[in-house]
Amino acid sequence: MCPREGKGWRKYGYAADFVVLNEDILTIDPNQIGDILVEETYMAGESVYRRKIESLL
Repeated sequence: MCPREGKGWRKYGYAADFVVLNEDILTIDPNQIGDILVEETYMAGESVYRRKIESLL
């Protein structure tokens, strides 16, 4: 199978969809996975969501 051009591979110049999480999902206690927050979401290499940081003041 051949991926569509620019998709399916992690390679310089290709588009990317990914999320940035506030915890390392590979090391966190499995019971806490539901508490992980999405900090930022990227689609086609562009940021489409960024979590608002609540002010402490």
